[in-house]
Amino acid sequence: MTGFFGQFECENNRETAALLLSAAETWLKGKGMTHIRGPRNFPINEATPGLLTEGFSSRPNIVLKTWNQRSLDVRKSEMLEIYIEAWSGNYGFIPFSETEFYKIVDDMMLVMDKNLFVFAYMNGELAAMFGGIPNISEKIKPSRLFRRFELLRAVKMILTAKKVTGFRLGYFAVRKKYRNLGIEALLLWKQQLYTQNKGYDYCDMGWILETNEPTIRLVRMMKNVRPSKTCTVFEKPL
Repeated sequence: MTGFFGQFECENNRETAALLLSAAETWLKGKGMTHIRGPRNFPINEATPGLLTEGFSSRPNIVLKTWNQRSLDVRKSEMLEIYIEAWSGNYGFIPFSETEFYKIVDDMMLVMDKNLFVFAYMNGELAAMFGGIPNISEKIKPSRLFRRFELLRAVKMILTAKKVTGFRLGYFAVRKKYRNLGIEALLLWKQQLYTQNKGYDYCDMGWILETNEPTIRLVRMMKNVRPSKTCTVFEKPL
């Protein structure tokens, strides 16, 4: 007589697996069984029976790099290319020109924390990037004495950039052919390790389209997430 075992899940440890199977064998012997077969989940028509022994999915060869592991010129070029590709399908998106984007990066260098950027490469190609900027708006409130003295605000912004308590995730892009591979979660984890060690208190995700389900799912992976603002675009026939 044959008895079955199923719902088999185990860490990569032979001793643990042997103990589980031994327990199943002992129980089946107590029921008068002479053979054990499995893993076999019931009902058979609602589950795939057996243990996968061939046909494992190959894992992509992902290499993570920091900001300084590329020259600034190369970094700018790669960021512009992947940003345009990744955002091209978003509502209202207009591609940056090279001049516009490079100017944004140059300005960002005044206050940036380079460790907030993580870049994922596959086969030597930039597959995804995750980059944040310290939320300098915490430190640039107008002075009561010099409300219109913008130069003082700019100096204060630069001098206090490293003392802010949060950052804004302003650069997030994944090439279309590399989506749904889990790269987003890997970059999120890598950045989170740094930000927790650095002492950042929060991350502002910026605006996200309500139809951007992949990014919304990513946001929901974070702890204590809450929407802070809602922006709406209206339209009517003329």
